[in-house]
Amino acid sequence: MLPTALANGAGSEFRQPMAVAVIGGVITSTLLTLLVVPAVYLWVEKLRGAGRWTLGLFSRRKRAVVAAAAGTTLLLLVGVARAESVEPLTVEAATQRAIAASRDIAVLQQQVKAAELTRQGVFNAWMPDIKLIGTYTHNSAEATFDLAPVVTGIGAALGIPIPTDKLPPPTIIQRQDSVGAVLALEQTLFAWSPIEYERAAALGVEANQLGAGAIRRQLAFAVSQIFYNVQGLERLKAASERAIELADQRKADAERKKALGASVELDHLRAEIERARAEQNLAAAEEGQRQLLETLGILIDGAAPTRLAPVPAVEAVTGSLDELVDGAVAQRPELAARRRAMAASQALVDEAELRWLPILTLSANARVSDTEGF
Repeated sequence: MLPTALANGAGSEFRQPMAVAVIGGVITSTLLTLLVVPAVYLWVEKLRGAGRWTLGLFSRRKRAVVAAAAGTTLLLLVGVARAESVEPLTVEAATQRAIAASRDIAVLQQQVKAAELTRQGVFNAWMPDIKLIGTYTHNSAEATFDLAPVVTGIGAALGIPIPTDKLPPPTIIQRQDSVGAVLALEQTLFAWSPIEYERAAALGVEANQLGAGAIRRQLAFAVSQIFYNVQGLERLKAASERAIELADQRKADAERKKALGASVELDHLRAEIERARAEQNLAAAEEGQRQLLETLGILIDGAAPTRLAPVPAVEAVTGSLDELVDGAVAQRPELAARRRAMAASQALVDEAELRWLPILTLSANARVSDTEGF
């Protein structure tokens, strides 16, 4: 159990509490067996004779002792009544509380939301790209082209008189102040890169969702395991208490036989050993039950419950070992989540390899300007 208690890998937070509980129970039972039970036995044996004399000294206070015992009993009865008034925790309610308190599920849910936003962002690649550009130009002077000097010069060279009133006015090449606007539209018709990137994002969403389902399944298994272990320890406690009663009966029989001279000290000692062993088992069961309830309180993020509802008996499974193993593997969502994550990584690789392919686009431009002349 020590490697399980010290592990820090995936899913270790569900197995560590159980390993710590088992290690604590073994250490506690060992200490009780080797130190506490023999020491208490010797102490009780030494004080058995002195106890009768001590009780005689307090005979005058019997009424006070009886009153104190009655008050203690009343307080215990009130505590038991309050404890019984608390509704027992069912395995379904404990599982729901453990799932609601899981930090890992909350993290995966946030990752799912982030992947969904990334997936929605991929669709922007298919949206048209519209641009509207405005221009304003200011020149120091207006640029013109006057054809009259050229024509009159040619006419003078040829001796042909050219009336100036018949010549066209100067042509404006560029105005001193001019404005213009350009409207550009570009639409992607086909591209491999967004397709592969969207597929990778979708697989990432599925992987995170399956991962959250795997954690829910592990929490349900851990909670159910605690419930069944607590129920088993309850039966062990009942058996230990019955063993203590039987040991007391054997001890009383041995004392009566010893008084009649028909028994030896060995029978009395054997009854004491059986009682000590039963008390050790009872203490170990109570300690293990306490640790399991504290572990359950950690899982549900609350106080350790005091009462658990009984759980139904586990039905026996049928089928061959290979069939059971294949069915268990097929039902494990963490394996499906890993396969989705690997497929998402492969889709990103394909997207990077397909970037060199040409992209089919449609472009259109519209220009407006108040420029005159050429």
